[in-house]
Amino acid sequence: MALGNLILDETGQVMGMRVLSNNADGVSDEVSLQTTGTIRSVPENTLWTYTILTRPYGSLQGGGNGIMTTQDGDVISLIGN
Repeated sequence: MALGNLILDETGQVMGMRVLSNNADGVSDEVSLQTTGTIRSVPENTLWTYTILTRPYGSLQGGGNGIMTTQDGDVISLIGN
């Protein structure tokens, strides 16, 4: 059963990582990555920076911001949690 048309297809790589803190709340890391792909068949490039808190009991909490630019000249602001 087909679910529908593909909206976003991208691949990428981590450009940098750093530890922000390590305390009783857990370990907080910052990750920057770059992706390329297509959104609705239009070529795009995306840059992301987000933080991840790994809590002592194993759960994760994270969020970040990014910007996507398309070959058509569109600029899209991204927020993720």
